[in-house]
Amino acid sequence: MRYGREVALRLLAGVLPRLNWRGATAGELARATRIVDAEEAIAADRARRGGDPQPPWQRVAVAHWPPGDLLFSMEPVARLAFEMAVTEEVKRRALAGEAATLEGRWREAEEVAGIADALFLPAFVTDWLARHGRGSGKTGTSPGSAA
Repeated sequence: MRYGREVALRLLAGVLPRLNWRGATAGELARATRIVDAEEAIAADRARRGGDPQPPWQRVAVAHWPPGDLLFSMEPVARLAFEMAVTEEVKRRALAGEAATLEGRWREAEEVAGIADALFLPAFVTDWLARHGRGSGKTGTSPGSAA
């Protein structure tokens, strides 16, 4: 099911802007924004209560799905709201992926920095740090160190 959502999001992210190519008036944009905001609030409330909420983009689709299953026949403001919700979800997922990548790189950099720091410290300093819980996990003293 998760794979199906990914495919649907990619497809919708490509199709909806083309269906909404005419744009919208300020009033239509405000109405579409209210739709998305309301669905986001419902999803957030369900998540706070410990439930497994539908993502806002799916909630918008379900609430405003057109008769005949043709996206083109969806009411224009609802279709714009659907596009906005899909775009937000795609961006959220991209940022989450970037954050995970950056976290991994940060951990690697910390490890390399820890190794580099230890290379230039005298043994008595690294031994002292290890004894006081600030080193690389070593405990006790090494032979020949000054205690």
